[in-house]
Parts: sequence; structure tokens; C-alpha cells
Amino acid sequence: MQSPPIITIGSRGSDLALWQANYVQSELKKHGFESKIEIIVTKGDRIQDLSFDKIEGKGFFTKEIEEALLERRIDLAVHSLKDLPTTSPEGLQIAALSYREDPRDLLIIRKDAYDPSTGLGVKAGGRIGTSSARRKVQIALLQADLEIIDLRGNVPTRIQKCRSGAYEAIILAAAGVSRLQLDMSDFVTIALDPDRFVPAPAQGVLGLQIRTNDTYTEQALSHLHRKDVAEVVDVERQTLNLFEGGCHMPVGVYCTHENGIFTALAAKSANDKQLPIKIELKSETAVGLPERLLALCNKPRQGTIFISREESAWPQLGKQLRDHGYETLFEPLIDTKTVSSVEPPATDWLFFVSRNAVAHFLQQHQPMAGTKIAAVGEGTAQALLAAGISVDFTGEETALAEVGAAFVAKFAGNSVLFPVGNRSRRTIQTSLENHCSIVEMQVYETILLEKKIETSCVAFVFTSPSSAEAFLLHNQLHAEQLLIAMGESTAAFLRKQGLYNIVTPSGYRQDHLAMAIFSHL
Repeated sequence: MQSPPIITIGSRGSDLALWQANYVQSELKKHGFESKIEIIVTKGDRIQDLSFDKIEGKGFFTKEIEEALLERRIDLAVHSLKDLPTTSPEGLQIAALSYREDPRDLLIIRKDAYDPSTGLGVKAGGRIGTSSARRKVQIALLQADLEIIDLRGNVPTRIQKCRSGAYEAIILAAAGVSRLQLDMSDFVTIALDPDRFVPAPAQGVLGLQIRTNDTYTEQALSHLHRKDVAEVVDVERQTLNLFEGGCHMPVGVYCTHENGIFTALAAKSANDKQLPIKIELKSETAVGLPERLLALCNKPRQGTIFISREESAWPQLGKQLRDHGYETLFEPLIDTKTVSSVEPPATDWLFFVSRNAVAHFLQQHQPMAGTKIAAVGEGTAQALLAAGISVDFTGEETALAEVGAAFVAKFAGNSVLFPVGNRSRRTIQTSLENHCSIVEMQVYETILLEKKIETSCVAFVFTSPSSAEAFLLHNQLHAEQLLIAMGESTAAFLRKQGLYNIVTPSGYRQDHLAMAIFSHL
């Protein structure tokens, strides 16, 4: 009786590539298929002195392996799917996709360079390593003061370069670090959420490639294929294909399918000098999602966007909008002044709901020793961190009642002091008052400014209920005009005025705001 054929697996020789090949080999063995591994050196492995965008051609981590498949020197190629061009050469096909490891990008920071008050957590002016154009433009969006330096080598080599001091921080795919089980205890590591830092299409997935007429290997791989992964990864790779770019152009795409809803995120730049456009789309079906992402990313954009804030607070937002065709009108509509207050009482918590509350409280007081600190939104938390005050709880939900509920779930029974302004809406306080002992202390006064604003803008961004109120005291809006409301309290105020075309960003950061604008305008 003839023995079944042994499947020859082709792989690059890096630690991560060999982990991937060995993983596939072990999975095949579980289902009764024998295999062996052959190492193949690719163009990307040979050229280590150039960044990816300076190496000619596409598929420079895959081309030689695909040639080995076509020449029948191997039967199966194991690729990091994010490195694989979106169309296979004639005669080859992707027969299976693996489970998806953590799809996020991992920010790795030397402990002596960690500063949580900055946009990414890297000390101002620090050197950050990456050779990915996609990562470069998103780094520039989130922390513009960093010096971005090309970084090549396999995963352990890159990490060692950071450890040795050549960089203050580097960014890698979380999947590679996780699969290699590397010791990262001497670094601060931050997994970057996809809505903040959009991953590469198919990041964390292995693509298993064979010849189109190899029915034996195809049958073997049918036991490994993940249909649930394929349905979202297909959206990501189809989108990349529509952009007509290789796997190293400045494009991030990420898709999930949860509770019957597909959520697709895209970040795209024309080059590594342009801040990315960011899009979020939701749909009950994956059909048409890539085309809709393409249309929104590529649509012509013009007109002026009004933002009720000084541009110095959100400088990257202004540049990002202008990079893609909009004009911007930044104009604060409120002012604040400190109100003298007595020494605060001793409480378990100090809860800051805005940066204004932080600024005016710290002009007069310092938190008592042992008092824990809570904040609403990353901006408020960073204002505290910049003052040397650690934060024990940060609420990122845009509905403040949800922030209150999350706090109560952990800290019911605690006493909480809220430094507030005279126009506080008390949303969080109300959600806490039956569960915690609440104390309020006015530390500032909000002053509504009288300003006439050009109302032909294509969209209006209101950063607080007070800003919206100040605008409407002296200006008029049409019900159909697009309004972007930072936080549910602002949206609720606008709805009470009979306005209905209102979008609430998913968070308080300037990149959340930009995503809401690009996705709805």
C-alpha cells in the first residue's frame, strides 16, 4: 500500500516565520497529514539596509516562496497574510486562513522614555522605530513631536535595537510578539486599539497558499480553515485591493463581525507625509463594505468646518482636515475664570469631568495624600498626568451616565469630590448619588462669549453643551446641517433645540472627532 504524500511547507527562516510553519505542521499532524519544512530566503530577507517603501516591486517577502510553489519544490506556503499581495499569481490560491491572533499594533516603550501625558505615551521628541508607511502616518497623527526612524530586522532583532537604546520606542504587530512569547518585562507595552491605530489588513492571520490543482493539500487544509476569520479578512483585503496599493502603502483596514453587525475601520493616506483620513462604517452585511469604504476615502472634500475650540488644543485635527480638502474655523465660544474655593474636604476620590476642572482646581489646591483620582476622557487624564498626578480611573464612554455606571460598578460606597463649574450638568453626579457620598465644589465659572459665526459651514463641531448654547444665543442653524457633538450631554442639548442631524464621536480624542467627520460628511 502506497504511503500518503508528505506535504512540503515553504517558510522564511525568521523565528516568527518558523513558528508559523511549525504551527501549521502541528495542526496538519493532528488531522493525520505528514509534512516537512523547507526554508526559503526572500528578497525582503536579503535587503536589510532599505525601508520597505524603497525596495522595488511588491511581495518581497513572498515572491520567492510563490516561485517555489509553482516549480513544485514545495506544496504549501505559510505567509503572514498581511505581507501577501491581494491577488495570487496564476496557478496559485489561498486554500485556508488560520485563527486570528491579536490584530492590534503593539507600542513598545523603554521605561525611561515612558510619559503617559503625551499622545502615544512616548516622551516628547523621542525616536520611534518603524518602516511601515501605515504606522508612520498614524504616529504623526497621534504624536507629531516624535522622530520616526526606519526599523528593519526580525522581531527579536527589532526589540533588541530598542532595548539597546537606538530607539525610545518601536511599533510591532502584537501577534508576532505574542506567538514568540517574548519577555517584554523591561518595557512598557501598550496594545493600540484599532479605532485609534488601524491595523494592516489581515494582521494576525496566516494565509496558507497552494497550487490550484493540488487537491490533496487542499483537502488537508480544509481542516484548518476558519470561515469566521475569512468573512472579515475578505473585507479588509478587498478594500486594500480596491485602493490599488500593495501591502506597504499607507492603508490600514480592520473589520469585525459581532452581534450581527460588521464594523469596518479604514485609515488611508496618499503618502507618508499626509495625515490619514479615517472612516468607520457599520452594516448588517459585508457585501458592498469595501466599495463604500473606498468611496468615502476617495470622495472630493471641500467647505469649511467650524470647531468651537482653539486650534492649539487640537493642532493635528486642523492639519488632518486640511490635508483632505476642508477649510477649518477654530473659534472658542466660552471662557472660564477661577472661583476661589475653600480647602477641599477629605474624600476617597477626586473626580474631574473636564480639563477646565483640572486647571482651575490645581490653581488653588493639590489632591490630598491617599485620594484616588478619576477623569472623564483621555484629554482630562493627560492634563492630570502632565501635572504629575496619576489617574486611577478613566471613563472613555461618551455617555456620561455610562461613565458613572462603570465607576459605581467598582467603587460603590466611596466618597467622591467633584470640582465643577457653575454650569455643570451633573450627569455623572446624578448617576452616582444613590451609590456614593457626593460632594461638589465650584472652582471655576463658565462665561458664554458673544460671537457671530459664518453659518454656511458644511459642519459644526460643538465641544460642550455650553459651547453649543453660546453659539445658538447669537447664531442660527438649520435643522438639516451636520452637527458633531462631543459627548452625549452636548448631543442632548442640541436635540432639545429641535436639531436632529447630530453625530456623536465614539470618544473624546481629536482622532475620534476626525473619524466622525470623515465618516458622515
